[in-house]
Amino acid sequence: MSVIGSIGDMPRDYMIIDIPDDEIQHLSHAQLIALVHEQSQKFRTAMERERSAHDSELEAHMEEDRLRRSDVRPRSHSEVPDELERDRHRERHRPINVSCIDKMAGVISYRDFLTWRNKWDDFCYLQRIAEYPIREQAAALRMTLSLEMLQTVEMVLDMSPYDLLLADEILAQIAHYIRKKRSVALDRVEFEEYRQDHGATFDEFYIGLQRIAKCADLCRNCFDQRMTTRVMSGICDQEVRKKLLAITPFPSLQTAIDLCRSEEAAGKNESLLSRSCSTSVNVIKKPEEKGNQSRTHFHRRGEQKDGLKCGNCGHPPHDSGKDFPAKGRECHNCGKSGHFSTVCDKHKARSEKQDSSGKKLASIRLAHVAAARRALTIQIGIHNQSGGHLYTATAIPDSGAEATVASMAILRLMGEDVNNLLQNGVDSLAAANNSSLECAGRL
Repeated sequence: MSVIGSIGDMPRDYMIIDIPDDEIQHLSHAQLIALVHEQSQKFRTAMERERSAHDSELEAHMEEDRLRRSDVRPRSHSEVPDELERDRHRERHRPINVSCIDKMAGVISYRDFLTWRNKWDDFCYLQRIAEYPIREQAAALRMTLSLEMLQTVEMVLDMSPYDLLLADEILAQIAHYIRKKRSVALDRVEFEEYRQDHGATFDEFYIGLQRIAKCADLCRNCFDQRMTTRVMSGICDQEVRKKLLAITPFPSLQTAIDLCRSEEAAGKNESLLSRSCSTSVNVIKKPEEKGNQSRTHFHRRGEQKDGLKCGNCGHPPHDSGKDFPAKGRECHNCGKSGHFSTVCDKHKARSEKQDSSGKKLASIRLAHVAAARRALTIQIGIHNQSGGHLYTATAIPDSGAEATVASMAILRLMGEDVNNLLQNGVDSLAAANNSSLECAGRL
């Protein structure tokens, strides 16, 4: 049973006395009043003693500051340590500024929590948080938690702001809570399957591998060997992998890291030495043949284009009433007379039909292409209709290609027969140099 009694002069000053029920039944009303008065006197004496000690300490600090300001004489060497100690004491009472720490999100992975914890440890070291009272340390930590995480700490982990807990104890509970939300088996599987992405540097790959390894709870005795194995199997450069496999005895982790970094740097430096920092494309324009110059101007017979060409022979305009070279000549395309075959309407129509039926690849002729890094490649698995794996090819993805072509060797690797190819819808293909590509069919 609880008994409430006044302990101060103000009406709001109260104390609570807990008395077991079996004892309070034997107390009379007068004895109960005397007990409350006795306990109130004890509490009042303790509060006055604490208030007096606080006032004495405050007066000592004020007197110390007053003497320091009024004392301008040179200080002896023995006085310097005392002043340094007083400065440290004042710094310990300086408010803790946590604005430089990112707030811990309510939904955070265990990997991100470990990174955040490292930043918190560095902050505590620089700010000397350990010298502050326990409640101030805990309050500083709570200020770095987001609203969602703060609610998790109070309601899920049942840690009240009034609990006398160290900041490390609170963080240990949070770490245990986050760790239980994801099985360590998933991290171990991800560690074994982790690969370097195409275009990613080796350091980016190694950082990601290290973050997974910290969460996978690997054996510390064989950690370096497992990391070396994952580096050898996870890098995308096959040449570097061959060099690592050729090292005997089994290389250490640092040896594998140094080789991967040096090979990557050598590839970049080689591109710089060959003046290949940026991609350059030189376009060569094929000169027109003299015999085909007249074919660039097609128009109907008898018509003139800007008065420059004759519609019957393709020559400059003739004076009216005079003969022209095509007069009386037979056309080799239509058999009619009075015009050359080069300006024949039938010849033009057939040329336009060929251009429309043929599919010319949209490309340009390149004299030189140099890039600062290798082109990205992908692995393409070729399967038969039943799903069986036939062949794995390395290809460069080209999203702008108008047609996908393959050689007869690829067709044989796929186990297909040229007689089984479809013939309907086969395009007439032309390469960049205008040479035709014979198309055997399509799949």
